[in-house]
Amino acid sequence: MDYENLKKLVMKQAEEKGFGTKSSDIIVSEKMVLIHSEISEAYEAYLSNNLGGKDGFYEELGDVLQRTLHLGGIYAIDFSQNSDFDSDYISSVSLDGKIARLHKITSDAWESYRHKKIDVFKDKLVDLAYSLNQVSLENNFSLEDAILKKLDYNKNRDWNKEKKNEKFT
Repeated sequence: MDYENLKKLVMKQAEEKGFGTKSSDIIVSEKMVLIHSEISEAYEAYLSNNLGGKDGFYEELGDVLQRTLHLGGIYAIDFSQNSDFDSDYISSVSLDGKIARLHKITSDAWESYRHKKIDVFKDKLVDLAYSLNQVSLENNFSLEDAILKKLDYNKNRDWNKEKKNEKFT
């Protein structure tokens, strides 16, 4: 998978849609919560046996990677770098375990960011991307296709930028 090319496409759309392209444009905690929620949506789709359909497992994991690449673009992460990612470990656990692992990596990334360990934060996002790819390889679907499909869908989607990050009252 060409993470760097996908990251460029994600960042191009982020600029066009006003999703933010630099750290001052976003709220990292919000982005991390959105990644967690996409992982949970993927798991719900898996439990419902909705793998390839609308809002299905594959599509939701594509959303996780898209959001991960967005943060990666903002923080200039090189996703082609070597990672401490352990493909043997993730291959050895059930799909339920893999989903739990995705949540754990996301939580670790947030904790690293929160404690100002930005290099660890970046490494965790790379690990998340690699883990997602491993899940896609083991389940014979293309995360790249899922992201490209979502980018295409988002082209014509309207976003209300004024209501983004609106506080609830």
